[in-house]
Amino acid sequence: AEEGGEAAAVEEAAAVAVAAADEGAIRCIVQNDDMNLGKWPLYKTQWRGAGVAVPVFGLRSQEGMGVGEFLDLKAMADWCAKSKMKILQLLPVTDTTTHWDERDSYPYSSISVFALHPLYLRIQSIKNIPADIKAE
Repeated sequence: AEEGGEAAAVEEAAAVAVAAADEGAIRCIVQNDDMNLGKWPLYKTQWRGAGVAVPVFGLRSQEGMGVGEFLDLKAMADWCAKSKMKILQLLPVTDTTTHWDERDSYPYSSISVFALHPLYLRIQSIKNIPADIKAE
């Protein structure tokens, strides 16, 4: 169907619904989030959307060190947008270093809600890092 034809059909259906509402037959119009008729009482449908949950360590690029990095999130966000996904959820990325051993790898035992784990930094992108450290 052509876009203009669709719009006319929507307007006609809306006019019928408003006429019925004026006669007391209905109290509201249920509408899709993508359509805005603007003039009539509306019942907003519950939001729906697809998304993906991903651990940062699962995002690996050729620029990275092989452990997944915060900058790899840009490519993932771009992919989500192209796929029409609405949500990109990350597993915890906060620093968990407290014991300096294998117990620190548990992502739900954060030392702070503000401390991002330094493991996910891309060293090459940090300014003022000495060249010998970047080379490592």
